Amino acid sequence: MGLIAHEEIISSVLNPNIEVIDVDSTDSDCPRLETEQNNLIANFREIILIIFGEVSDFLEGWIVKKSKRVLAKFFKSLSLFFFNEASAKLSVSADVFVSQIDENPYKDFECLQILEHHSHWVTSLVITPDGQKLISASWDDTIGIFNLSIYNIIHILTNHANDVESIAITPDGQEIISAGWDDTIKFWDVNKGCLIDSYDCSDRVVLVAVTQNGQHLISGEISQNVKIWDLKNRNLINIINSCSVDREHPFYWHKCITITPDSQGVIVATKTIKVYDIYTGKLQTIIGRDLGWVYALAITPDGRRLISNYDKKIIVWDLTTKSQDIMLVLNSYAEKNIGLAITPDGQRLISCGFGINSTLKSEDINENKSFIEIWDLNTGEHLHSIQEYTTENNLIYCLAITPDGKRIVSGYQDGTIKVWGIPIINSGL
Repeated sequence: MGLIAHEEIISSVLNPNIEVIDVDSTDSDCPRLETEQNNLIANFREIILIIFGEVSDFLEGWIVKKSKRVLAKFFKSLSLFFFNEASAKLSVSADVFVSQIDENPYKDFECLQILEHHSHWVTSLVITPDGQKLISASWDDTIGIFNLSIYNIIHILTNHANDVESIAITPDGQEIISAGWDDTIKFWDVNKGCLIDSYDCSDRVVLVAVTQNGQHLISGEISQNVKIWDLKNRNLINIINSCSVDREHPFYWHKCITITPDSQGVIVATKTIKVYDIYTGKLQTIIGRDLGWVYALAITPDGRRLISNYDKKIIVWDLTTKSQDIMLVLNSYAEKNIGLAITPDGQRLISCGFGINSTLKSEDINENKSFIEIWDLNTGEHLHSIQEYTTENNLIYCLAITPDGKRIVSGYQDGTIKVWGIPIINSGL
């Protein structure tokens, strides 16, 4: 029911004293004009009722939204007067209040912060398990560690001699592992920002990923090898060399390899999606064939659904069936999707991609688009889209989600990093 009983209001506004005549109950000599007037008034009343209902519903939604923002501001302001644990919790409650009670909080997402440390492509983003630090890798040969609470740079790691293509973080949040085009894998202390160890590899390293149990490291080289390492003893235990990587594809390769949540399998996609056993290195199953270039993979936390993409299409695979059936096909606004991430609850998919206007004569014209899109993984519903006009040299390239699912972080080709969320406190009423 709306905030206003609009049907009663309209009835009284049109004419509180009018009585609609029942034609069947009147005498046959009742004036025809009176009947037509009654019909006209009834029709007019119905039209006004519909219009007023729409306006009432809009006002109701607007009032509810504004009320939530007022209440969130009140919580936040109140917490400023009490510097203790209770006030900290109150402040956090204010930040997430709106998103907790909204069915689709993503429609209110805006850019909260822009981080401008890197001078070249941001290639990979990860967030520590506690949600406190953001780690970024770049083609400017550096790794940045940011405080996600106040958005300042904590450490800049500079020991790579060439592009840093991929980064991962151990499940305990204590170590960063980076893949470099200087043919090395490096290990870093997150808190101290110092180098711990370095492996020399035979070719450019374009991928690093860590199993959820923290026991194994997966690395990928441009020479078409996927290597499996014992993370504790730092020794090589397996090489998967049957996953052919075309030279046109390695820039995105670290996005199209993922690890199953049970830490038992590694999934590799080129034009075919294959699942290998981590312990034996043997091929277990093939999920899809002749898909076109797959530029990104993601798997739900329960391991029941795998998501892959090919240009505009995003495919959700059912891993619970023997034949790995296609559950959903999502049609993106982006011409090419190059990043996929799943919210911690496994219910939402975040995709990023771009569209290039090939008819433009100058790359300085802002008619190319970067996209961040949010999808419901159960229904396939397109929940929201963030679109940015940009130049061809400043397209989106990677993304990450905070562990609480409240913020999205995106990286761009010009080195920019953007943090997206609901600006409850900073927005005006």
